[in-house]
Amino acid sequence: MTQANECLLSETYYHGIIDQYDMQRMLVRDGDFLFGIPEEDEKESVVWVVRYSGELRAFSIGLTEKDLCFVNEKCFRKVSEMVDHYVRTRKPLHKTLPIVVKRPVPHPAWVISHDRIRLKDELGRGQFGCVYKGILQVGHTYKTVAVKTYVGHTDKAKRISFLQEAKVMREYKHENVVQLIGVACQKEPLMIIVEFCGGGSLLKVYFARSMFRF
Repeated sequence: MTQANECLLSETYYHGIIDQYDMQRMLVRDGDFLFGIPEEDEKESVVWVVRYSGELRAFSIGLTEKDLCFVNEKCFRKVSEMVDHYVRTRKPLHKTLPIVVKRPVPHPAWVISHDRIRLKDELGRGQFGCVYKGILQVGHTYKTVAVKTYVGHTDKAKRISFLQEAKVMREYKHENVVQLIGVACQKEPLMIIVEFCGGGSLLKVYFARSMFRF
């Protein structure tokens, strides 16, 4: 992430890595917009996505030699300043199409910023990387969680599979299933945050109990 884009980490309209389905679902009205990294993008570039005339339009963020950002002709020191300008003035982002931005769409509650997570002891290793015991800041309190990590942005297929696991977990709500708390997908390393289960894996528990059977 470039220096000009760093300020996006504190903005609610920055969603991090996001797929086409979620963008279509969140951007409902013309003028709705968000910033994110398309899941299929191998370069992991942040784009400005706007609903216009019933379709989604994505704009790359250009950078000058002085690290100023732009989407049209006017340059800004920060992406947040650029957003404020186009929302306030209603000037079009495109040179020929009247594409204007009106309403920022905040990321859902399950998108968790990295600064709210503190990794502690390593619990093991999974298919995509290490699994840690961690501490998650929730308001003014702290919650013990399990954190699955993924480091290896060069492998797009594995990154998509890792995030797909979180999407599947989002759909399951059951007292006997470990619940997804959220995903840290705004920068590397990607993390899936789930409930912490102190008893260890189901496989270990099963074999431990099997040792005492005759």
